[in-house]
Amino acid sequence: RERQLAAQAAARVNDAYRVLGDDCKRAFYLLELDGVRIDEQRNTTTDAEFLASQMELREAVDDALESDDAPRALLELSDRAAAGRRDMLDAFERARRGGEKESALEAVNKAQFFHKMGLEIKDLIRRNEVADS
Repeated sequence: RERQLAAQAAARVNDAYRVLGDDCKRAFYLLELDGVRIDEQRNTTTDAEFLASQMELREAVDDALESDDAPRALLELSDRAAAGRRDMLDAFERARRGGEKESALEAVNKAQFFHKMGLEIKDLIRRNEVADS
């Protein structure tokens, strides 16, 4: 029984560490504490302007892959995704402090997109570097 309790406690600590170590997961957790219901299946944005800008970012990634200096172009796009994520997390903090729960959720959803895009770009950079070797 003691081992089972210890294993459960360790699992909770590991989960907490994982959540607190990721800005987006931490933001979702804070929203849940604020009473916002998070639906992982519907965790998207309907901001048409934002969605169009994300399509442009994806097209820029495709163009970067075709460029003569793909690693440099991809690094610039990785920086752009990281900056977008930081901007959205800042917007999340402002909205949350202002009690604007829906705006805070919208901002963290956008930050999550930038996070995933950044991971995809970093994966492309690694694959591109391997292909160049």
